[in-house]
Amino acid sequence: MAECGNRATPPPSSISRRAAFLNTQMGLGHERFDPALNASASDFRMSESNHRQFYRRRAQLMAADNWTQMPSRDAKCGSRACMTTSSARWSSSLYREARLLDERRFHEWLELFTDNARYWMGGRSDRFPKSSKAIAILDPDRPVEDDRTKENELAILDETRETLARRVARLDTGMAWAEDPPWRTRLLIANVEVEPGDAASELKVRCDFIAYRSRAETEQDFFVGTRRDVLRRLDGGWKIARRKLTLDQNVLSAKN
Repeated sequence: MAECGNRATPPPSSISRRAAFLNTQMGLGHERFDPALNASASDFRMSESNHRQFYRRRAQLMAADNWTQMPSRDAKCGSRACMTTSSARWSSSLYREARLLDERRFHEWLELFTDNARYWMGGRSDRFPKSSKAIAILDPDRPVEDDRTKENELAILDETRETLARRVARLDTGMAWAEDPPWRTRLLIANVEVEPGDAASELKVRCDFIAYRSRAETEQDFFVGTRRDVLRRLDGGWKIARRKLTLDQNVLSAKN
């Protein structure tokens, strides 16, 4: 037996056993969000979690067009919650869209939609609840307490990106007499809520709105309701794939 100092080395024929796995995958799958650190951490003894988080965040910075499109870091990276930014952050994008409409920058507004976007608007109607004593109901299953227009019912608007573009093009002709002179508009957005969408590349954004318009000396209208958008991430940015508006009015008294 060979010796090195005071320690003896085992013969070549001895069997060595490894106490740890050969492939540790650098802690992959052991990452978690630590609220105390306000960052991602790993509970594995060997990990490249910090390196992965750094390059993942760098990819997000390169893909975003502006700061409002940056995902929040207050959620576990890689999860769908990580894509959901705070309501305050998304409110900035909604405010910008409202400004585009108020300033009649309709061509820029159209660029916010996907090519296959759907723009749908319904209203609300008076519907008696099942507990109502005002009317006699013979069929107990007949009453529908949801007073919002269904998508299979008559809608106020049911547009696509193409039909919206035609409306904008008509305004450019100078022969849209209902808009001559144009209305002065002001769109107010409030109660913004953001949640993950049905797909990993989608978000759901809900908000309430008040749209005011005036013209000449006495003409003015109010439109009040709620809006539900489905945003889809395309080409490094977010675009509106679906918009559903529900007006609180039962009957629109506006001229056009």
